Amino acid sequence: MQFEPYTFGILPLTQTLIFIFYEIFNQVVFPAGYTRELLVISDGGTLALDWDQGIPNPDEKPSKPILIMIPGVAGDSDNMYQIALARHVRTHFKVVNLLMRGGNGIPITSGKLNYAGSWEDIKEGFEYVYNKYIKDKKTGEKRCRLYAYGCS
Repeated sequence: MQFEPYTFGILPLTQTLIFIFYEIFNQVVFPAGYTRELLVISDGGTLALDWDQGIPNPDEKPSKPILIMIPGVAGDSDNMYQIALARHVRTHFKVVNLLMRGGNGIPITSGKLNYAGSWEDIKEGFEYVYNKYIKDKKTGEKRCRLYAYGCS
């Protein structure tokens, strides 16, 4: 296996610049089109769920398993790696990005911001999706599978 750089990306700096411009171009010309759902968690903080192809109806059984993606370094759903993965798997999964408190466009409603130890926020986001979209409200049974993917 041998590394081959992008066209005009022979140097590491040019590869970086090409990727940055390509990402900005895609964000402007081909926006991802997520539908945002805000979620207030137990300590008053706010998380966001960015649903690919619209928010599902919680009263209907999901037609596909739900895939929760958690962005890494950039912390937003409009990064190329998030968008590319969502486009690639949307035929098999209902995709949602779980965005942490203090992220882009998410109101700050508590004195705590996202940091490396925010696993409890992720847990509450998972529980919210499970209880609202996966668990049958009448029987308590699972209506579909729930998967998670952390992007970094």
